Amino acid sequence: MRSYRYDLSRHTELTDDKGKRMPAMKVFAEGIRYLKEHLLTACGERTHGLDEREMHWAGIATDQLSLALEPEAASLFCKYLPVEKIEGATGKGISAFAPGRKYLVLDAGDMDQKVTFKMPISIHETFSSVRGEDFRRSLIMKHDLKDQVTFAGDKLRIQAAQVKNFFTETCDTIIGHLRNVLGQPTVRGTDTILMVGGFSESPMLQRAVKEAFSEMKIIIPAEAGLAVLKGAVIFGHNPTAIASRVSRFTYGISVNKTFIPGVHPESKKVINDGRADCQDCFDKHVQIDQEVEVGQSFDEKGYIPSRRNQRTVAVRVFTSTERNPKYVDDPGCTELGNINVDMSNIDSYEERNFVVKMIYGDTELHVEAKVLKTGEVLNASFDFLA
Repeated sequence: MRSYRYDLSRHTELTDDKGKRMPAMKVFAEGIRYLKEHLLTACGERTHGLDEREMHWAGIATDQLSLALEPEAASLFCKYLPVEKIEGATGKGISAFAPGRKYLVLDAGDMDQKVTFKMPISIHETFSSVRGEDFRRSLIMKHDLKDQVTFAGDKLRIQAAQVKNFFTETCDTIIGHLRNVLGQPTVRGTDTILMVGGFSESPMLQRAVKEAFSEMKIIIPAEAGLAVLKGAVIFGHNPTAIASRVSRFTYGISVNKTFIPGVHPESKKVINDGRADCQDCFDKHVQIDQEVEVGQSFDEKGYIPSRRNQRTVAVRVFTSTERNPKYVDDPGCTELGNINVDMSNIDSYEERNFVVKMIYGDTELHVEAKVLKTGEVLNASFDFLA
């Protein structure tokens, strides 16, 4: 399957390398189903009397689901590792994890003398029919590859030095990104880089990072490629290990406000039940770079349906890269999804004033909604795939 970097919805389709399409929801669901069944089978072979209800994992029932952020999971894993299993750590403990210290998590094998690729015979045939020459001879005769490649049967062997050149640009890009991050004011005082992820096991990347940031301590766990996986298990057992998080965005809700001539643009003016409103106003809940404790909720925000006949309200949630956006269509604003509030059991329009409280700081957003007058809790849920 190809790599994708675009917004997902319930109707998104994925295309495989053969051009065949399938709904993304189906692909993800079957992938999760396979992982679940494979784990249950493996555990059943080793354990008698396994109770699935006692398992807490990423899948199926919502109350058994936790999302772990990769950098946090890697940090937790390294925090509990013995010092002797961490390259770059000294003393009885890892000072990078001491209270008040700052460290950067770089979530990014060992080269043999040669790297071997198996070449399908169709490549030789296609090259010969299109170019009219032998694929092997043509490749070997290229000036920049001379003495760098050899063939053994259907296998192409490339000298390690040549393969390393393939990764030079990647390493340079990572180093450039790290310089940009470390140059930001909020990162000032960071003196340690924690390298995790499969590519962090590459001696080429390790050497590039150590040479570029020789003044900093570079910590590399013995199992860098498994740091996130094992750290996620630790997080599942102790989700409060992360006390607070810094908001990546400004979060808010799209609301209508009373239209004020000369203050609000005419293009935002709408008439609801004979009342002039200004639509698309950004009602801020949390500001970008604001530190939020796990489970922290902020002041409840009061709202009322725009129309008297509304029985269900879809509250639109937005993010912004700006600190104080005015409208939800300002530059830097992105629609995150909807909070669907069911008010079908409330007959009187005057009693449909409701308050929304969003709970931040966790790896997921949580929401509570209730009737302002009676305090009745309403059925409210997030929909991020509308």
